[in-house]
Amino acid sequence: MSKFSRVTTCMILLTLAMTSCSIPDRTLTTIPQSTPTLQSTSTPQSIATPRSNCVGARFVFPAEGAVVSAGAVEVEWTPPGCLLVVQYYQNGQMMEEHFEVASPTTFNIEAPGDTELKIWVDGEPTPEQAIWITVE
Repeated sequence: MSKFSRVTTCMILLTLAMTSCSIPDRTLTTIPQSTPTLQSTSTPQSIATPRSNCVGARFVFPAEGAVVSAGAVEVEWTPPGCLLVVQYYQNGQMMEEHFEVASPTTFNIEAPGDTELKIWVDGEPTPEQAIWITVE
């Protein structure tokens, strides 16, 4: 079978399939679907703070220069309700990053040493605040 006759055959079959599969005119009803509930480890916020109000966010905990135990390190900022990007760095390398999380959130920091914490409004070119803590 030549290439032309294969294309022609396919076009004919496609046309027949489309015309023989016509759907009768019927009224459609929409079935409501439930949306899944997301679970967060952060404190629930009733209403997220507008992004413009989050510019200038500041750490509440831990304080600059704090000494914390290795393991679960809670990070908290203000204003409440700001969904921020939160990062921690050790030895100049980003170790972990959380996107659009509410305060407080927790990092699992096992390695001891000087640790930099940063909070960002997503899409902004510079962090709102960066602080140094020591993990022991």
